[in-house]
Amino acid sequence: MRYAIFDIDGTISQAGQPISSSVANALLALREHCQVVFASARPVRDMLPLLPDELHDAVMVGCNGGMAWQRGEFMINEKFDADSAASMLGWLDNARAAYVVESHWQYGFSPIAHDFHDYVRSLNATFPPVERDTVMAQGVNKILILDMALREPLLEYLSAQPFNVVEKLHRFDHCFDLMPGQTDKVNALDRLAIAPEHAIIFGNDLNDQAMLARAAHSVVVGEFQPTTPPHQRVAFDEVAQAITALADRVAA
Repeated sequence: MRYAIFDIDGTISQAGQPISSSVANALLALREHCQVVFASARPVRDMLPLLPDELHDAVMVGCNGGMAWQRGEFMINEKFDADSAASMLGWLDNARAAYVVESHWQYGFSPIAHDFHDYVRSLNATFPPVERDTVMAQGVNKILILDMALREPLLEYLSAQPFNVVEKLHRFDHCFDLMPGQTDKVNALDRLAIAPEHAIIFGNDLNDQAMLARAAHSVVVGEFQPTTPPHQRVAFDEVAQAITALADRVAA
């Protein structure tokens, strides 16, 4: 295998916490034999605090493929056009939605407060939230909507608009993302010339489905049922052991 690609939340991290030392050590051992890549719905800024410093030089695919970063450089940085972003945020404000709006590195919050805002602040002590206009000026990469009751009316509104937008549902976290164009983890991997067909891939949700389907060896963590059956299924507390076993297999 040339690559090992890992979703983060629910796959190697639980409840938004940094990965365990056992998982970190297994990943570092695996990295001796293949390139380790992380692919998350999180922006890169919020991926880094969950990973040990030794893994910060890995390729990071963030925002479900809307961005890719390595060693301080963005290789992919997809943004909404300004008019589309302003219109969607206006709709959300009128609906009194709670949300997080993301640029490539900064972020802002809806006027409506939400507990998740405190979690984002806790990850980013050196990057406090900024005014929404500042995020808009940099370009909006993603809008995370925290009110599931608004999903259907928002999607109905978007279906009548000329916006180039894709929605990603996070079933286990009860929220959903809006991102530009055909944003997808597997599309980003293709753009980076990281072939899933030469990769071990770990994932746990719908936004991992396309890359899992193309993996040389797919590992589903938990109960998610992808349309293409995985090669392997493990419980969350078995992840470190599964990574170690695959590292031994790749090394052989």
